[in-house]
Amino acid sequence: MATSEEHWEHVYESTPDAERSWARKDLKDSLNAIDRVAPRVPCAIIDVGGGVGDDSITSHVAFDDGAGYILDISAAALGVNSDERDQWISIMGVNYSFCVGDVLTAPIPQVEVWHDRATMHFLTDVKDRRRYVERAADHIVPGGGIIVSGFSTEGPTHCSGLEVLRRSPGELTAEFSEYFDVIDAYEADHITPTGVVQRFAWYLGRRK
Repeated sequence: MATSEEHWEHVYESTPDAERSWARKDLKDSLNAIDRVAPRVPCAIIDVGGGVGDDSITSHVAFDDGAGYILDISAAALGVNSDERDQWISIMGVNYSFCVGDVLTAPIPQVEVWHDRATMHFLTDVKDRRRYVERAADHIVPGGGIIVSGFSTEGPTHCSGLEVLRRSPGELTAEFSEYFDVIDAYEADHITPTGVVQRFAWYLGRRK
């Protein structure tokens, strides 16, 4: 059986950008959420599972120089060992920090905004999800904001060949309630590049 790293390397290397189900051209859901949770502008922000490219939210928000941090389990997603990343940074004109690793174990700096679109829902084990919440709490400054979204209870059961754990907005709120005060929790649709509608649950919280 392939490891998570191997699985995602294969997905990124074998699937064109336009055919990846999570790809989107309109980032307004994420950008509006960041506006609501960011304690100040500019701010230090991490994009969990962000990759590089047009749909990376860190290329569209204002943050302190060098405080845009992108974490992904796939080296291919981050353009490692290719010219893609350097070209992207050159176009953006901003310094970024990159890390290839698992969100449960990778080194993470202190940030003011934590953004995760469709990463946590791959954590189907209760202990892993608890560890995720604790890691977010440890690395978000008091008063900082968190944004987590994934398939809702009406969404698909699998994504990119992997099982996901679907959650309602209320269930996400409960998972984070020990360390975060809820700002908002709601559902919204994502339309894939092939026109499939996927229902997402969103959670916006403030670090206590």
